[in-house]
Amino acid sequence: MAAPAKTYTLEELKKHNTTEDIWIAIQGRVYNITPFLEEHPGGDGVLVDNAGLDCTGEFEAVGHSDEARATLEQFYIGDLVTADGAPVKSEKAPVQPKVSLADTKAPKPKVAAPAPAVWKQAAVPLLIIAVGFVLRYYFSS
Repeated sequence: MAAPAKTYTLEELKKHNTTEDIWIAIQGRVYNITPFLEEHPGGDGVLVDNAGLDCTGEFEAVGHSDEARATLEQFYIGDLVTADGAPVKSEKAPVQPKVSLADTKAPKPKVAAPAPAVWKQAAVPLLIIAVGFVLRYYFSS
């Protein structure tokens, strides 16, 4: 039978918030991610920003892969508990369904009536000019 997991309070977790010693909690589990700081694909900034905190929402919101979750388990050191020893169960962030543009049923935008062709816009003034030349030529002879 496996030994019970070590437990940590939120106060203990908050003490581990430096680049030399980073602990985080995700879904009630505590991880010492200090060795992973330089390897994190998203950079160390996001880990440092969440050091010493329960960052379940942030972790879930990113949509980490199964591989990332498996990697995280290497750094598991215990469970998060309240000051009186009750387990802390963080709520998962709601998973956003993946939607493609093909799945949307949005109404198609109304297309404005096509503008009249340029030659039609210029036809009336050109016709007036042409009539003017014909009349001038006819009356000047």
